Amino acid sequence: YPFDSKDEWELASFLLLSNLSMSSINEFLSLQIKKLGLSFINAKHLQARAEMLPKGPEWKCKPWMTEDPTKKEISLYYHNPVDCIRSLMSSPLLKDH
Repeated sequence: YPFDSKDEWELASFLLLSNLSMSSINEFLSLQIKKLGLSFINAKHLQARAEMLPKGPEWKCKPWMTEDPTKKEISLYYHNPVDCIRSLMSSPLLKDH
């Protein structure tokens, strides 16, 4: 969910994280590679599938003070642990576990 298989997810992830333009993704997806049997037919449809994925908890950031001086401010990035557990518990991938 929302992709039909792990292989399809890996291809979708690669395409979405690559620096390819939407037209380049469309060009790739228009190739006559019928063996792939993808559930998305163009970049817009792929993007719509990706947007169906659960978002996960929001990242938070706060300055981190140190006892010793630093050249740059140090930031601590973190998630609220309750939000993390809530996200895991609502994941469709874990509904049967």
